[in-house]
Amino acid sequence: MAPKPDLLTQVYSTASKLNFRQSTMSDNSMKEAMDVAAASTGILALAAWLPPTAALFTIIWTALRIYESPTVQKLFGKEP
Repeated sequence: MAPKPDLLTQVYSTASKLNFRQSTMSDNSMKEAMDVAAASTGILALAAWLPPTAALFTIIWTALRIYESPTVQKLFGKEP
């Protein structure tokens, strides 16, 4: 009695007989969809950290402007 082929061999053999194409990422449409998903993820990640970064720079800029004001400079004993 001949050994029974495993399930994967049977499926591949049947698919080959029926001329089914194996599913791979060789299709350009699949690659383009993955590119769009990756770019969207990158843009959303950028959008997530951009507002806090902008707020931090705004706070630093405002603090520098207040420090350079004539009133604060007089408090520190420096001439404006």
